[in-house]
Amino acid sequence: MKYLFLVLLFFSFSFSQEYKAVFDCESNNARFVLGRLFLIERTIKNFKEDNLKYKFEITIHGSCVLFLRKDLSKFSPRKRHQIEDLQNQLEILKELYNVQIKACNIALNRYGLKKKDIIDFVNIVKNSWQEIIILQNKGYALVPFE
Repeated sequence: MKYLFLVLLFFSFSFSQEYKAVFDCESNNARFVLGRLFLIERTIKNFKEDNLKYKFEITIHGSCVLFLRKDLSKFSPRKRHQIEDLQNQLEILKELYNVQIKACNIALNRYGLKKKDIIDFVNIVKNSWQEIIILQNKGYALVPFE
């Protein structure tokens, strides 16, 4: 009986494993970033199909923070459309799949942006590298946008 309990306990832990990843973006190429965001969604769908638990976060820093702006009037119509699609995909990841979206305050300051300037569903962190280090020490895999 004791062995049966241990076997059941082992299997219950193995099936309840949560797979954690932090996706890191610093690209200034909206089309590339959008492609990666679609790939994150596809990955989540694969996890769901395989009945695997996941917890994903996206850190955004460098010139990638410019894609988080509410005011896109400084961009060309074509680029504006790409950034709107990118923002919509971020919102889908946040709302439908509970992906945490985090922007680096250092990068925001570098580009003269404040919290009021960026889309509402993005959280601001003091330093995205610090955030990545903390998450990695909590067991998150680092997946850079490359």
